[in-house]
Amino acid sequence: MPDPGKVKEKQLKNTYEISYDKLCYTTANIKNGLDYLPAKKYVRPVVKRVQVRVKLHQRIIYNINQKLGNDIW
Repeated sequence: MPDPGKVKEKQLKNTYEISYDKLCYTTANIKNGLDYLPAKKYVRPVVKRVQVRVKLHQRIIYNINQKLGNDIW
C-alpha cells in the first residue's frame, strides 16, 4: 500500500505545478555615434519561462496537543 503522504504530495503537484512561457518587454539603448545626440531607447519583446512549484511539508500528529499554531486540522 502506498504512503498516503506521498499520494497527497503527488496529487498536489499534478494539480498545481505548471510551467509556461510569458511574453515580457524590456528596454535597451542604442548608442549614437554622433556628439551631442542622445542614445535612443527601444522596447524589445522577451519570452520568459515561468514555473510554479509546490513544496509540501507534512507531519503526522496523533494527539490534538501536538498541533502547532500554523497547522491545519
